[in-house]
Parts: sequence; C-alpha cells; structure tokens
Amino acid sequence: MLFSSNGPQNIENMTFLDHVDSLRKHLIRSFIAVVVFTIIGFVFRTELFDLIVFSPVQPDFITYKAICALAHKLGVDGMCVLPPKINFVITDFAGEFNLAMTFSITFGICLAFPYVIWELWSFIKPGLYEKETKKISGIVFYISLLFFIGTAFGYFILSPSSLTFLATFKTSNQTAQMPTVNTYVSLLLTMVLACGIAFQLPVAVFLLSKLGLLTPSFMKSYRRHAYVLITVAAAIITPTSDLFNLSIVGMPMVFLYELSIFISASVEKKREKELYN
Repeated sequence: MLFSSNGPQNIENMTFLDHVDSLRKHLIRSFIAVVVFTIIGFVFRTELFDLIVFSPVQPDFITYKAICALAHKLGVDGMCVLPPKINFVITDFAGEFNLAMTFSITFGICLAFPYVIWELWSFIKPGLYEKETKKISGIVFYISLLFFIGTAFGYFILSPSSLTFLATFKTSNQTAQMPTVNTYVSLLLTMVLACGIAFQLPVAVFLLSKLGLLTPSFMKSYRRHAYVLITVAAAIITPTSDLFNLSIVGMPMVFLYELSIFISASVEKKREKELYN
C-alpha cells in the first residue's frame, strides 16, 4: 500500500462495499489459517491431547517438578504438592468426537492467532497516515507475544495450582470425584485463554493513550478502583476463590496495570515533545 504525507492513498476513492469486500478477503484468509491448524490438531489429536491437555494433572509436569526441586533446596518438603490420580470419564455418546473438535478448534485458533492479528492489521493499516503506522509499528508482534505469554502463564502457573486444589478438595469422605473430560477441558481452556486475553492490557492502554482517550494521571487516580476490578477479574478467571490462586492471577495483572501506567506516561511524554517541537 502507498502512503502520502497528506494521507493514505487507495482509500479515499473506496466505497463502503469496497471496504466490506476488502474485509471479507482478510477474514477468509484468517479463516483458512484457522482451519489449516485445526485440521493439523485433529489429525494429531491423540498425541497432542495427551501431551498438552492431560499434562497439568500429571505428577511429572514441569511445574510440579520445578516446585518440588525448589522445595527440596529450601528444605521445605511441604511445598512439594503433586496432583492425585484422576479418573476422567465421558458420559455423552458423542463425547469423544465433541472433545476432539473442541480441542482441535482451540488449537487452530491459538496457533493462527498471530496471522489473524496480522490480517486485521493489514486491513486497518491502509486507512492510517504514514506517521501513525510508524508510531504503532510492531503492534502485531507485541499482541502475539503478550497473548502467548498470557496463555503460557495460564497453562504452566495457574492451571496446575487450581486443578490440584480442586482435585484434592474434599467436602466429605463419603464422596469420590469422577470428573468428566469435557468439564476438565472446559476449565483448562477457560483459564488459559482468559489469561491470554487479560495480558493484552498494555497493548490496549498503549492504543487508547495514542488516541488521547487515556492518560497516566487518570490511571493513577483510579488505581484503587482498578485493583478492585482486577480482583473481580481474577476471581472470574480462577475456578477457586482461595487467596493463593487469586494472588497468582492478581499479582501479574497488578504488575501489568502498573506497566500500563508507565506506557501511557511514555506516550504522553512523546506527544508533548512533538507538540512543543
């Protein structure tokens, strides 16, 4: 796409239907990317499902091994908590197929995520001035990076602690847990994807600050309110309401909020510098 100093080219003469047609092409390519990775996930579903989905409830999962190694070094063996043996069941006749489709589609969306964001950026970019595109260059990389950091956090940190808590929690000795695989997968995917979305906060703040809709002073003034919302969000993301799991989610989100204030302040400083120059 070509740009001029006065504004974007090849956009001014486009009709509404031209924009719709352009968006349709980007969406089709994004859909194809998701379908391709979904097919890959479905073909290798058995190996990937055992490797990815069931790992967080296995004693040899990397998170449990790391915690136990740290506990051994510190001489606090009580920190080494392993998940109990869980016997998952499927009660629905079409449960196996639905499970495979749920996993494959989620797998496809996650792997195609950077490409989908790139297609979305390719649609938006021609409508921006050259100066504006330079200001937010690398946006696709940062969105993708934060998404994968968030999903990794949800998978390696949040999921093991939450699942172990739920699997070992007892109300009565007369009961025995027989969770369905669908419930477990739904719980795991919710935590992982929710963390991936929550970690987009710095990008959202950056864009809103660029548009002049958000300032660091506003974020500082409403810091206490933000912390309350973070606590609520952490309670929604985590399947348990204990202080430990709330802290696991809440503390990184607080850090992201404080980082976002720094990002907003940096954007405002650059804007003021440009105005005075």
